[in-house]
Amino acid sequence: YDLDGTIVDTREDIARSINHMLEALGKDTLSHTEIQGHVGRGMTALIASCLGTDQEDVIQQGMDFYEQHYAAHMLDNSRLYSGARELFGHFSNRHQVVITNKPNPFTDDLLHALGIKEVFYEIIAGDERYPKKPDPASTRAIMTQVAVDPEQALFIGDSPIVKELVG
Repeated sequence: YDLDGTIVDTREDIARSINHMLEALGKDTLSHTEIQGHVGRGMTALIASCLGTDQEDVIQQGMDFYEQHYAAHMLDNSRLYSGARELFGHFSNRHQVVITNKPNPFTDDLLHALGIKEVFYEIIAGDERYPKKPDPASTRAIMTQVAVDPEQALFIGDSPIVKELVG
């Protein structure tokens, strides 16, 4: 599973943290819809695109503001989507994995706080041993590890990145 926008609705908390960052840097805030259009390729890409810059020092400053705010507020509004627990139950006899571009500790902390971390065979965050999605390396590695052919695997996600990931 993808995480943000697929099993957990994190839109509000991400948008609020982005706008906190923008305000802290003296920039105009963005609508939540605009921010949502930047989500999906990892935190650095999110920060850079919302700031509209490729200057590394500005991006790092933005990341510092974002991470601090998000760590304190990532559970203010984030909730499992309706039916998610039932979906996990339906596939309980299979290896269920989260593959997300959200970095740790945010991924683990969010799944733990929502009481679902133990559901997953493995959790692969965006700052771990594999390249970020849409690179298929993490998906292929998991399929190899659990001896599942691509025809037997199902990737559930919400964005064009999933199309790139699975072809």
